[in-house]
Amino acid sequence: MHALEMSTERLDYAMTVVRHLESVETSPELRAVFNAVQPAVSAFYSSIPLNEQLWNALKAFSETEEAKHLTGVRNRLLTKTLDSFRRHGAQLDPYGKKRLAAIDVELTRITTKFGENTLDSTNAWDLVIEDQAQLAGLPPSAVAAARESAAQKGREGWRFTLQAPSYIALLTYLDDRGIREKAYRAFQSRAAEPPFENRDLVRRILELRAEKAHLLGYANFADLVLEERMAHTGAHALAFLRDLEQKSVAGFDRENQELRAFGGELAAWDVAYFAEKQRQALYDFDEEALRPYFPADRVVAGMFDIVERLYGIRVVQRTGPPVWHPDVKVYEV
Repeated sequence: MHALEMSTERLDYAMTVVRHLESVETSPELRAVFNAVQPAVSAFYSSIPLNEQLWNALKAFSETEEAKHLTGVRNRLLTKTLDSFRRHGAQLDPYGKKRLAAIDVELTRITTKFGENTLDSTNAWDLVIEDQAQLAGLPPSAVAAARESAAQKGREGWRFTLQAPSYIALLTYLDDRGIREKAYRAFQSRAAEPPFENRDLVRRILELRAEKAHLLGYANFADLVLEERMAHTGAHALAFLRDLEQKSVAGFDRENQELRAFGGELAAWDVAYFAEKQRQALYDFDEEALRPYFPADRVVAGMFDIVERLYGIRVVQRTGPPVWHPDVKVYEV
């Protein structure tokens, strides 16, 4: 069991590093090699539970007296491993195993492409404002960040993107309704148009997930994914959401009515803006006023101090190791 658990450790580590870099600081060269190895890596991982000799060895061990007397973590590991092998096709016939392996490879390829399209379409959009009067309503921190963003691109003015810090500040504080609408529509339509369109990929992902679930004996993909989680089935998860809806819809409607009474008829790009204005009017509370008290360095230091007091774990920043971006900090635990 230990040998099986550790057999993929080097590959797991390598792929974790590469996937992380691809998601935070990609380059054409990194993306090319990542996509080149993905099919082979996916096929390899799929082949492990589909290996009949390995599955038979696991089953044989699970029926021994030694296995029956395992307790605690060891018993849990054996149970989880057997369940995982079953969910990944160990009991399928040869045709089913071959088809499942093909599905996994294709899903890996197109879900990776889906993420790339979403990332690329997010990064492709920006808005540079050259008239400072159009920045009315924005807090100084957002204005400074937009100025720095423009400078990094060698441009004049203030640059806004669909990245969360920039986008949320713009939708929440900017007085110019037209710009809020433009940013909102751009955010909601990410990866909806060429060259980064995801429509066909979404359709194919759903088809393959449904086929995979049926092949493994599940009614739908939700049941396959949720089997080991608290909800266990898609029906239970949906029932929870519907129950939550019934319990919250009255409060939701009331708050919407109060917001409309405060700001008038609102479009989607008005909601965050007027909700913030309403909060300031009702509670005299401004998130920006708290910002000077919570700079990132102080928050991180406080978090590490709590960790040390609670668990005796010391976290120390190091400056030696190379990093993939100037903003990255390295800590030793």
